[in-house]
Amino acid sequence: EGYSSVVGGGREISCRGNYSVIGGGYNNLTSPNYVWQTIGGGALNSTFHEYTTIAGGVLNKNYSYQSTIGGGFNNTINAGSQESTIMGGVGNTINQPLCTVVGRGNTANGYSSIILGSTNATANAYQSYILGGDGYITNAHAQVAMGNAPVIFTTNQTPTIEQALNVVFVVGN
Repeated sequence: EGYSSVVGGGREISCRGNYSVIGGGYNNLTSPNYVWQTIGGGALNSTFHEYTTIAGGVLNKNYSYQSTIGGGFNNTINAGSQESTIMGGVGNTINQPLCTVVGRGNTANGYSSIILGSTNATANAYQSYILGGDGYITNAHAQVAMGNAPVIFTTNQTPTIEQALNVVFVVGN
């Protein structure tokens, strides 16, 4: 066990990181190479970097600095995806920094992209956003997909505040 680390209970717990905490559960692991890792509970969850958190769930893996997985099943934040969050869901993956994902089977490949409540969506571009819907893929900077509508707003330039306030989105059924 790591120096000044705490295990609350559970079975087959490996709290190897210094100053780390595992609240309980089954077969959860904090890496011996990093400090300040937290796993609240659940089963088969693993952290592999400093300042990482997995609140609970099953088979979640967090490999990136200052990143959080809230819960769910089989979610992964990969190395180099610092300051990212998977709030929950199933089978979500983050591969870039500053991303947020919740849903099922989603992948954030674009820096600072957000996928909320979607299924099988992929955000490939910088600051692209997918809100709801199924199977959307964004490939352009600041691209937005919502609901059951096609992608409607695309820009390769950062909009001015006036432009941003006047954007109208057409939302699907």
